[in-house]
Amino acid sequence: MKELCIIVVDTETSGLYPGTHGLVGIGAVLFTDNTDTFSVRCRVEEYNEISKIAQTVNGLSEEEMRSTEYMSAVDAYNKFIEWATSHGGQLILAGHNIRFDYNFLRHVSEQPGALPWPFGYRTLDIHTVVLMATGRSLSGRDAAISSEYLLSPSRIKRFAVRLKAGLCCGHCRVTR
Repeated sequence: MKELCIIVVDTETSGLYPGTHGLVGIGAVLFTDNTDTFSVRCRVEEYNEISKIAQTVNGLSEEEMRSTEYMSAVDAYNKFIEWATSHGGQLILAGHNIRFDYNFLRHVSEQPGALPWPFGYRTLDIHTVVLMATGRSLSGRDAAISSEYLLSPSRIKRFAVRLKAGLCCGHCRVTR
């Protein structure tokens, strides 16, 4: 069985709906080594919409999001896949509300010129892990603080050891 390789990813987008809206950027960190990071900015294509809320969240104007000085979403995705697959192992995506990021990346993976999708269907949602570990849900500032706390080197090492042992939070078994 291949070693698990968990990639914590966060996408910035021009809205909520893959296809309708586009990628603005991709950021990632290797779960077991928070010094191994990836970050790329890309342009939103003319056929993608840009919501006013996304402009506020990202702190970018429509002109900045569409700037041709940045690479296409497919090129950004390809660079991300090259970085992720360079680590070897069974790749798993993790993040806060990971299905959002998964859906945007998966949409780009289906575009012409995109590298094959190397991730399985299983994902690891940080919000769910915190809920399981603490018994409470995250909102607002707590979510950001807890994500930083979870991604601290000592927490990553302890959580990685639990995953390798087949334990997620000490109360249940992870099936691989």
